[in-house]
Amino acid sequence: MGVLAEKFFNYVGAVEGLTFSLGLNDQGLALWDRTHLTPGSKYLKFAQNFQVKGSQKFWKYQDAQALASMSWNIPPEMLGTLNGSWDEALFKSMGVSDAVLNEYLGAEKTLLKATGPRGALNLDLEVNPEVFRQAISVNPPNLKAIANAFNIRVTGVQEVANGEAYKKALRNIYASSILPELMDALGRSPENDVSFGVRMAEDLKESGLVYDRAQIWARLANPSSNPVTKKINQLISGILDNLPIYLHYTPSRMYFTTGKEGLADLASLVQKDAVPHNWTSSPIIAGWGSLIPDRSLLVGGISLNKILQVVKEAGIPEFADLPAVEAYPDLIGELSPTPSGNWETATLLSLSGDKPLINFFSQKLAKPRTQEAPNQVP
Repeated sequence: MGVLAEKFFNYVGAVEGLTFSLGLNDQGLALWDRTHLTPGSKYLKFAQNFQVKGSQKFWKYQDAQALASMSWNIPPEMLGTLNGSWDEALFKSMGVSDAVLNEYLGAEKTLLKATGPRGALNLDLEVNPEVFRQAISVNPPNLKAIANAFNIRVTGVQEVANGEAYKKALRNIYASSILPELMDALGRSPENDVSFGVRMAEDLKESGLVYDRAQIWARLANPSSNPVTKKINQLISGILDNLPIYLHYTPSRMYFTTGKEGLADLASLVQKDAVPHNWTSSPIIAGWGSLIPDRSLLVGGISLNKILQVVKEAGIPEFADLPAVEAYPDLIGELSPTPSGNWETATLLSLSGDKPLINFFSQKLAKPRTQEAPNQVP
């Protein structure tokens, strides 16, 4: 990790100062930060060279009711500049072989040539309370059943400059040894010997929709592994079995989904070219107005109340009477470069729709704890 640390401290050394601002309105709390970089530094010139606009065009793909969502507007040449040296340092620290590293960097370069700047991603999580309760009621807990109790849903879109070239490059990555090698590096340790792979099916058809399907799998590299490793593999396999990746390509977009309903989600996403309850129609997003500029490189939101609802669905007793509140992005983060070459971030905390949750926790905190009866001395 030494190379990564060196790169980080090189950037920190180029920082001349920080400016913070705090604001409060009917919408909630806003915190701004501007990072001032040393004049003449390569990092300042880097930010000056990559000014973008039109970031809000992909808000229609961000789900305002998802657990988390983000969109980006990053020029491919900027991404290539960032990724090259950082990827090399990261993968070498993971023990990835030079042959696979070079294969990955070459594949990434080919993919970026066909990539567009904008994209969006949503992450959602659903729980089947009954399946979850049954899975944890046995001793030891059934890890495979626990994994089946959760439905991880991902939907996303990537803008592409050349649909056919992008499809070919991405398929080549899935067909190569790159992904298994990288995942093996993550799963490799003295206590955990899990091997990964990818099964790919191309040009499948369902109700007029043509798509690719990728399935990541995990298995024990050593069948005689200890019981703890077997349990870990059982959990990982259960999660991955429920995460097939579905992809659909057009000349200007690559749509992708995962999850138990991934294929249905993909069909809806392609047909509507948008997600329901998206950011463009969200009153919460509209309420922040110009604080989320159209020149952002990255914009993301997390729904804190959606997280609490998932905890409630998992059967945690303390949250059994949690009120049902419509999920929305109540914590938002934004990153953008300024024309002068500095960096700005905004952290926005929406409070206007969280009053039922605030009241819930206020009552919990105000409620006196039950006093245990003193021990009786015989």
